[in-house]
Amino acid sequence: ADPRTTPATFHVDGDHPDARDDAARGTAESAPLKTIAYALSRATVAGDTVVVGEAEYRMGSSANLAAKFQADGVRLVAAPGASPVLK
Repeated sequence: ADPRTTPATFHVDGDHPDARDDAARGTAESAPLKTIAYALSRATVAGDTVVVGEAEYRMGSSANLAAKFQADGVRLVAAPGASPVLK
């Protein structure tokens, strides 16, 4: 279980050369996560935000997951100036 009670922001940038899905990453733009699905798995507190950078993302079943998390108070937003493509 996630011990956090304070909302956090998770950064995803599939095109960033250092992006990877790792529990120690994602809370800083300079160390982003690679996939939206992994970010959503970490966004477990109402008020959490997943900021998605410029890239093409294959959502698959993650689209349903994103809808569920939005209903639970987790926001999925584009990074400023980014136009991510979700497929």
